Amino acid sequence: GAVYVFEQIKDGWSETRLLAPDGSAHDRFGASVALDGGRLVVGAPEGHPDPSDDGPGTAYVFDRAQVGSWPDASVLFGAEPGDRFGTSVAVAGDRVVVGAPKWLNLHQPGLAYVFERSRSGGWQPGTELGGVETSRFDAFGYSVDLSDTTISVGAGQEDANAGSQQGAVYVFTQGRPDAWSRERLEASDADPYDEFGRRVAIADNRLLVGAPGGGRGAIYLLTEGAVWVSQKVQGLGTGSWFGDAVALSDRYAVVGAWGENTHGTTAGAVYVSVFDRFIDDNESTFEADIEWMARHDITQGCNLPENDRFCPEDPVTRGQMAAFLARALKLPLPSPP
Repeated sequence: GAVYVFEQIKDGWSETRLLAPDGSAHDRFGASVALDGGRLVVGAPEGHPDPSDDGPGTAYVFDRAQVGSWPDASVLFGAEPGDRFGTSVAVAGDRVVVGAPKWLNLHQPGLAYVFERSRSGGWQPGTELGGVETSRFDAFGYSVDLSDTTISVGAGQEDANAGSQQGAVYVFTQGRPDAWSRERLEASDADPYDEFGRRVAIADNRLLVGAPGGGRGAIYLLTEGAVWVSQKVQGLGTGSWFGDAVALSDRYAVVGAWGENTHGTTAGAVYVSVFDRFIDDNESTFEADIEWMARHDITQGCNLPENDRFCPEDPVTRGQMAAFLARALKLPLPSPP
């Protein structure tokens, strides 16, 4: 396997081809990738330091030195043969998460492994995250994503009340070092073989979940609050596999449907959605900042009760500024007089 890195330069794009420093046949280096700034993580779910066994899988962390230069990587290893460690990877700053669904491991269900970068520059294994009474057939760890102190892990083949392979997603939130709370999410309208959680992506307080297996396929956009609020969108046709690839940022949601037939049999399609809370800030230089404030409940709009306008040209009073700062800094509410 190989990974290709494209970097924008003055006159276009540079291309760099990366190989595993210790690669061998059948490693599947490049089966998963994740990028955060100048740090790249690559999964090789059949990588095996001992060619005589079924490889536990490996992951590689590359740190960019300059355009086109990614020095030899740090190598992270799975624990046991058949773990498929590296099937999914995620990175945010000095934290890496590696999914290991463990389909061929007869002893335990899948896990997500958390690694932290030490002061010396090495990668130290941290918490191992697991599901609730999951089995090796649930595909826990087939997909993972990471945002600050929140980790999402998909278990798209988990059986539950709706039937076989309805799927589930686990959200882990860090309270203190090595202390993670766990919340299990499933679709309220789940059906057998939906595979809810086959793909996951997380950004800030939003979670995008792919459930491509049921009929037309679907995605769920969940927003965190006192409870998770869910919006569902379905694909256009049966067998479209809508939701089998998802990506999420603070402004965009992207969904792949490789089986869609609009332009021919399994020609595929990609859908891009833009989050836009207010209808009057599209021409503003500060639209991205305004959307960020709204998403974090720092502002709620200027036209109650609809709150679909921000009034970006209106002046701000000292009282409003105090309210904005109190919400942004999460200051406690003052006691009544």
